[in-house]
Amino acid sequence: MNAIESGYSQAELRFFLPLSPGQRVGVLGDSKPLIETLTADGLTVTIISPPADHPLITDDSGNPNIDLDHLIIPEYSLDYYDPCLSRVLQRLKPGGWLLIGIHNSESLYRIFSNKGAVLQPFFSLKECCDLLCRNGIQIVRCYGAYDELEHPEILVPFDTGEAAYFFFRNIFVPATRFAAWTRPVAILLASIGLQRLLFRGLVIIARRASGGNGDH
Repeated sequence: MNAIESGYSQAELRFFLPLSPGQRVGVLGDSKPLIETLTADGLTVTIISPPADHPLITDDSGNPNIDLDHLIIPEYSLDYYDPCLSRVLQRLKPGGWLLIGIHNSESLYRIFSNKGAVLQPFFSLKECCDLLCRNGIQIVRCYGAYDELEHPEILVPFDTGEAAYFFFRNIFVPATRFAAWTRPVAILLASIGLQRLLFRGLVIIARRASGGNGDH
């Protein structure tokens, strides 16, 4: 069974990628602790804050600037939606790694509570994976973020339902009546492979194919 990884914070996102000193990392959005930690680890950090019409960055010859070994997007926003995100993804080198967090549109918590529906953009795992695949990015691993994407305490891998089943059966402590009521449902859903419905936020680890930069 996959191990459950805890102590998640924006600065600790680096543990989910094979980072090495001297590499160049792009961070989409403003995440000061993450940026400061990456810099202290000997990485060159490029802060990317593109508007919706951000043009594709090119070199002096007009070719796409493919300069990033890694790209980290702690919280995916509509501000970064395709084609802007597609242009940023083109900067990943062949074999480059991507980490992206999304607010899960399929979360049962969102469906039943409707909390934050107006404030946050939501995407399904399939929508995000399809967008990445269209840009030549291959999914490596997915995690469920408990309990909020902005400040999650635990990331639960859900390639299969085993880790989620273990989490909700043995670790999860309901803090509200709603959570206590839904716990048996969560255990059941994890046991039948529907663990993607159990988390408000999802974190996806992906990688560009090493043979090229994809078709755009």
